[in-house]
Order: sequence, then structure tokens, then C-alpha cells
Amino acid sequence: GSSRPSSFVGILVRLLPVIVAVFLSVVMRVSSAPEEEHESPNPYARGCLQAKVPGWNDKVQNWRVCNSEDPPELRGVICQEPQFPQYLEMRLLSGNWNSAVALTWIVQIILSEMLGVPTTSEAGAYGETRNFYDYNARIDMNFAPPAESTVAAPSNGTLFEQHGGDCQMLPNTREIYTPCAHFEAEHWDTAFLTFQSYVRDNLLEPPPGLGMIGQEALFVTKFTAMSDVSLDSFFGLSGEGNRQKLATTFKRPTTWKEFCDEVSVNNCTEPDDTAQRYPEHDEGDRMFLEGLYTGYFRYTDANNCTLWPINCTGHVANYPCGWWSGLESNLYHLGIALDPNNGPNGAPMGYTSSQMVEMWHAANATRSDLMMFWWTPEPLYQSFLGTDAEMVPVMMPPYTLECGEVRADTVNESCEANLTARVGSPEASCGNPPDMLSKVITGKLHSLLHDSNIPTAAVNPAYEIFQQFRVSNGQMSEIFALWEAAKTPRDAICQWVVDNLDFLKLLVPVTYPRILQEQPQSAFGYAMIVLGAVAALLISATIFLVHKHSSKPAIVFAQLDFLYLLLVGSFLVSIGSILLSIAPSDASCISSTWFVNVGYTLNLAPLVIKVAAVNRMMAAASAYRRLVLNRTNLHQAVAGITLLLVIYLVIWTAIDPPHREAEYSMTGTETRMGETVVVLSYYCSAGDSPVWQYIAVGWNLLLLICASVLAIQTRHVVKTFNESRTLAFLAYSHCLFVILRIFFFVFSENFSGDVLNNLRSLLYCVDQMAGCVIYFLPKLYLNEDETGRSSSFQSLAAHRQSSRDPWLPHSRMDGAFHSSQLTSNAETPSTEIKPLNLTSEESQSKKLSFAAENSDHAGQTLIESRVKSEISVIDEETTVDA
Repeated sequence: GSSRPSSFVGILVRLLPVIVAVFLSVVMRVSSAPEEEHESPNPYARGCLQAKVPGWNDKVQNWRVCNSEDPPELRGVICQEPQFPQYLEMRLLSGNWNSAVALTWIVQIILSEMLGVPTTSEAGAYGETRNFYDYNARIDMNFAPPAESTVAAPSNGTLFEQHGGDCQMLPNTREIYTPCAHFEAEHWDTAFLTFQSYVRDNLLEPPPGLGMIGQEALFVTKFTAMSDVSLDSFFGLSGEGNRQKLATTFKRPTTWKEFCDEVSVNNCTEPDDTAQRYPEHDEGDRMFLEGLYTGYFRYTDANNCTLWPINCTGHVANYPCGWWSGLESNLYHLGIALDPNNGPNGAPMGYTSSQMVEMWHAANATRSDLMMFWWTPEPLYQSFLGTDAEMVPVMMPPYTLECGEVRADTVNESCEANLTARVGSPEASCGNPPDMLSKVITGKLHSLLHDSNIPTAAVNPAYEIFQQFRVSNGQMSEIFALWEAAKTPRDAICQWVVDNLDFLKLLVPVTYPRILQEQPQSAFGYAMIVLGAVAALLISATIFLVHKHSSKPAIVFAQLDFLYLLLVGSFLVSIGSILLSIAPSDASCISSTWFVNVGYTLNLAPLVIKVAAVNRMMAAASAYRRLVLNRTNLHQAVAGITLLLVIYLVIWTAIDPPHREAEYSMTGTETRMGETVVVLSYYCSAGDSPVWQYIAVGWNLLLLICASVLAIQTRHVVKTFNESRTLAFLAYSHCLFVILRIFFFVFSENFSGDVLNNLRSLLYCVDQMAGCVIYFLPKLYLNEDETGRSSSFQSLAAHRQSSRDPWLPHSRMDGAFHSSQLTSNAETPSTEIKPLNLTSEESQSKKLSFAAENSDHAGQTLIESRVKSEISVIDEETTVDA
């Protein structure tokens, strides 16, 4: 039995390495699963610079930023969200030729990786893309939309006025697709009238130069021109005498599928010198594929001058229909027997650009003569320089301004045009002039990116990049050399960007690139939170003391419930000031607005209502009129005023609610990688329109004016009830703080948002604390007996209680005086009013006599008694008899 544990331990020891190995394999599989799940065929899906530049990952923005074409589930995995949400996504128009794609990719890398601007490409059709960061590494070269209308789209109509030039807002469905772009890196023929009309309408900017000179021409293989020097000039091509020569020399190219179906004896089921196999589904239209199809040129009936002596033609490769070349016009009017129409049944359709590139490679591989319309600078031209298959330009009649104007007026090379429209007038036959290549920028891009509503620190630098971007012919040659040598076009462009990074950095505007650093809560903000808490505690203590001393005459005469409303309003304002100083959110901004405005209304409205009631009572007492007051009515008045404010706040919150607003501030600080730091802070904005806040402050000012006017009117009230001095100080204090609030509204642009919020919080706190000191401190701690202002009232109250003389002022609620007013040890006034026992007539006479004899003392005491009685019994309906 003793051997079992040891044998069990031995088994565990032997199994331990297996268990560890299984555990580690599971861990490795789990940890590598996300990478496998998001493995992209595009090695630059995360960016070119972070993949190839040492130390680039030390940057804060080390990945490229996401754009609208990135799959939603991969945002944050293969790209970073833009740090500046104000950056409008730039869409770059890319032509479907290599140089245009190359330049577009360079600009996209600068914007997306060096400057953090989201950028996509426009390929002209739904589902097509030439995006450098395409997850599936696609390069669709099927379409090239018209540049003028495409780049003009963001500055045109509702897209500019309602959507700020955002191309994402245009239809993007299979049924409806509208091409849209902000910039084109390479544009030819900007002198055309259609282009100039867009410039005049401010839909396009005057085209800035790209820095390169382009040339479109008819080219012939060098070995062909060396075998027959007459073939490099229109003199050796024109006329019927050269028809046979051209038809014999320039055979027609054959696609891979056509070769297998029409030429191969075994339909490419067995490899031969031309094709190694039958083409797969997407290879049928290929003209050349290294190692699989060498290309093939053959005679067709169109080359047979025996069969067609006056109509036979040689072959010439022309642009796809829709691309302007002028070739067909020249061939027609110069009598050159070459056929540029290579569509079915002679339709005016040329080859795709990729087919034309493959065609030249096939001519070189098979040593077949080829004439083709092409352009420079371009990788194909660059790749054959110095070889016997070099592209040799064919001389045409020289270009003149007259020829150019006639071409613009008479030649229409659209796919739908008939022969007459395509060839135009005979005066349109001439060669193409060298073209200063240009960039195209949408007309209102500067105003879009530099809008006054966009903070200066968050301005999109794309416009400056578009203006500064330049590439020379020499640099373009370097790009094409890499294009031909690299494994993929993306590899070529990324490598050129890395090799020329210092040059590209010169294009970047000063203070860019920029990164965001969120500003933590400032010491000022923490101090305002503490001050708000102190204000709230002070007001809470005042509420407690008012409740504790509620029997004091000063508290009773000031009306306890009105004081509570006053203090509750102050407490709400102090809470609102705290919410204004904490880290903002939409909820805290709305709550702060409500607390502050409702608080100020409860702080001021009861004061206005109470002082107005006192003035009415004094006026009635002076005129010896009966006045009926009801506390419920006074409360309803306060509730009604507050309800008006609440309705306003509801409308404000529903239409244009206060919200958290971001603020961007430039600093002079740079990171180790040269990134300028922009500080991001948040503050509470009153809404998109400042009108709401001005109305709210105006409302507070209106209540203050009413309170001030009423306070002035009470300056002649008997001293016991005269709060005119206190109210004047209180109104002065409130007005001072309201003026300061208005000052900060008017000059708000001179303060940062968070500082402005903290300053307003400071005003709210100090305003309420000052109100407590000015209004409540005297009522709680001043000894009224020392003033002698209440002794006459106490004597009169005691006398009235004992005599019950019917001529004295009385209420329908006799004996409703507060107990504090009816103390048994009240001092005897200097002028005592004695009870009288008279008949009715005598009583009337004595009343008049008494009033006259004691006008200086008794009359004052009489009014004082009536008002004090009125205030003390205002809980129910109260009547004062004249």
C-alpha cells in the first residue's frame, strides 16, 4: 500500500511536461487567434510607415487613421480613430493609370499616417477601389470618372451647403452612385473650356501645377523604327501608298482566350511556346502574363489588302473610349491606314490601360511590331528606356493654338459619338503639345476646412498639403523604376515614401503633425468645487439657524416660508456651481443650467412678491382701507413665475440643449517625434446659440430690477418692517454679479472654456454667500430690543389684548399674534395708549381727538400694529380695516 502514492507521484512527474506543453499550446493559440483572424493580404493595412520606418511606433499616432472604407469590426485593429473629429474625410480622385494611382497613394500616406487625416480614394463606380489601405489589396482599374464634375461635387449645391462637402453623404449604392472627390493629384488638359467653366463658377480652384511635364503621343517600338525609319513620322505613314506597308507591318494582338480558342491546335490543353495552359476565369482578356502567356500577334481579314485593297488597315492600340487622345482624328484626316477602333465589329472602343501595358510586353517578348498611343511620364515608358523595345514617339504635324481650338470645338471622343463627331474638322489634325500637369482642388475646400466654427488648433491641414504637393519628372522616374522592380505597386510606393521621407516632411505645414492630450482637472476647478461645497454648507447652516430662530420677530416679520424659498434657491445655485466645475458631461451641463436658473428664480421671485405685499399693506394702512391678503395667492404667484422659467428651460433643453463642448488649445510643446501637443479640455456650452443664455441672464436682471424698485418704495415704511437698506444692499450685490456674468459672456472668446466655467462657478458661489451674509445675518444675530423698534408694538399688542376696544385696528382672527409678540414683560412705551370706556358718540369723538393728539406716537404705533398684525396672520385670509 505504501508504494501507491510514490507510483502516483511518478506518473504525475512523467505527465507534467505533457500537461505544460498542452497548456502552452492552448495559450499560444488563443493569443495568436486575433492576429490570424485579422490577417490581411495587404501588408500595409495598418500603414506603410509603421511597417518600414524604424522608431515610427514611438509616435503617439503610429498607425494610420481609419477611414470610411475600413470594415467596422476592424476599426481599432488595423487603424486608429482620428484624434480630431473635426477633420473632414478627404476623398482623392485617382485616374485608372499607374502614375495617377502612384501619386494618389503618396498623398494618402502623407494625410493618413503623417498628419492623421482620414483619407479614401474615388475609383468612379460602386464597389471599385484604388485605396492604398484596402484590406483585400485590390486595385480596380476599370473606371475613371470625369475629373471636373467629380472634384467639383463637394463645392456644388446641397452637398456643400447642408453637408459641409462630405462626400460620404452622396448616394453610394449599386443603383445610384455619384462620384465625388476633393482632390486629384494628376490632371491633364486643364486648358479645356469645360474645365475653365468650373473654375469660373468657383466649383474648382485655379489648377496649381504638379511640377511635371507630360506628353501624349503615338509611339512605335524601337526595333520597328530601326528596321524602317519612315515609320516614326506621319510623312512615312500617310497616303494610299503606305497602306500595304502598314497592314503588313502591324498585326493585331490576340488575347489569351482568343489564342486558345482560335489559334492553338490543342486549345492550350498542352503547353507550347506561347501559352502554358488555358486561361482561368479572370485571365481570358490578358495580353501577356509572365511565364504563362507570351502574347500573340496575327493577321486578320482587316490586314488583308488582297481581299480589301482600299480598306485594309494595320493595327494601332488606342486609349479606351472616353479617354481623349485625338488619334482617330489625326489618322482620318492625314490618311494613315491604321485602325484605332478595336471594339467588336469596329466599335470605337480601345483597350484597357492594363491590356495596353501587357501588349507592349508581348511585343517585346515576341519581337512583334507595335504602334500604340501612350503618355509620359509613366512606368511602362520608363521600364523600356535604353532597350531595343523603347517607346519611340511618332512625329505628327506641330500643335498650334488654332488646332487646339478646333479640336475643342469639333472633336467628340465619347463612346456614343459617331465617326463624324469623333474625327471633327480637318484643321483638328496635329500633335499633342507638352502638358504642364496640374492638380485639381475643389473650389470651396479652403472655406470648408477653415470654417470659423472649427477651432484653430483643430484645422484640417489637407488643403495646405494639396497646395504644396509637388513631384518632378525625375522623382517620377524613381517611382516608376521601383514600380517595375518591386513585388507589388504598394511595395514600390511605400518604399519611395520611406526613401523620400525627409522631402515629404517639407510639405507638412508648421505645427503639424498634431496630437491630443486631454487636460486633467485644474487646481482652479478643484478650488471651485470646494468653494461650491462651502457655499452649500453655509446655506444649509443658514436654513438650520432660520428654523431654530423661527420665533424671532425679525424672522416672523420677514415670513418664514419665504425665507425658506430664498434659501432653497441659493442652495440650488450652489449645487449648480459645483456641477459646472466638475468634469463636464451632457447630463451635468443640463443639470447645472437647470439648478442655476431655477435657483436664481426661487432666490429672487419670493423677495419681489413679499416686498410688493408689504408695500400694498402699507399703502392700505396709510389710506385706512381694508386690504385682504391670502398667503396661498402669494405662493401661487411665486409658483407661477417659477413655472414660466421651467417652461423656458424645457424649450431650451428640447431645441438646443446645453452640452459638453470640446476645446482645443495649441501649446509650444513637441514630443520627441516632433508632434505638436494640442491640449483638449471640455466645458459646458449653453447650446449652439448664445441667445438662450442671454435670455436667462436677462430674466435674472429683470427680477433684480423689480426687487430694487420695490425696495426703494419701502424706504418710508415703519422701521420695524423697513428692509429697504438691506434689500438695496442685496440687490446691489446681485446686480454686481450679474454684470460680471454679462461681462464674461461678452468677452468669452478671451477665456478658455474650462476657465470660463470655473469663473462663472466662482460668481455663483460668492453671490449666494454674499446674499446670506447681507440678508440673513442681521435677522439672526442683531438684537432688536437694543433698537427700540419693537417696544411700541409690544405695548400696543398688550394693550389691545386687555382692552379689546372696538376702535382699535383688529382682524377677523383676533389674538392671532405670535406668542413672541405678546410677552408679559414687554417694556412700556414712552407714550402709553390707555383704554377708554365711552359711549358710541363719545367714542367717535374721542377717536378723532386721540388720533390728533397722539399723531406723532400713537399713529405710528397704530400703523405698525396693523402691519405687524397683518404679517403675523397672513397664513389665512387677513383683513385690515381702515
